[in-house]
Amino acid sequence: MVGVNSNIQTGYCGAQMDLAEDSRLKRIGYVNTGWHCENDGIVYPFFYQYIMPDEDVIMTAVWKPIAYVILFKTGVNSIPNIKIRGETGTIIIAPSLDTEREGYSFIGWIIYNSEIYYPGDEILVKGQMPGFGISGTAIWKLN
Repeated sequence: MVGVNSNIQTGYCGAQMDLAEDSRLKRIGYVNTGWHCENDGIVYPFFYQYIMPDEDVIMTAVWKPIAYVILFKTGVNSIPNIKIRGETGTIIIAPSLDTEREGYSFIGWIIYNSEIYYPGDEILVKGQMPGFGISGTAIWKLN
């Protein structure tokens, strides 16, 4: 969660309450798509005019994972970059390179600033702040 993780509002029985907008709660790697009412099991849209019953009501954010295109940059003009799609919380497989680079051996990928993955490794797609993508950079060893 980013910022607050709950929002308490009060209203009397029969009061009309406008449900919050999607920006009320934020979660890295996810978008809020609505509010699930624990009392009646219905998912309500943002700004819905909910009539308060004679009991406490709990609304829970409905989270949808963000789909990313993860870019694996080779750093070599003659070797194409690789793009793999993945959603927050899912696993993708670290790609291998079929093209060789003269004088170098391909080792693997560095992603998320410092994590190293070898071809075939499982990579958990971690949510990023809005506006930031996910990319990995090839690691080359001089022969």
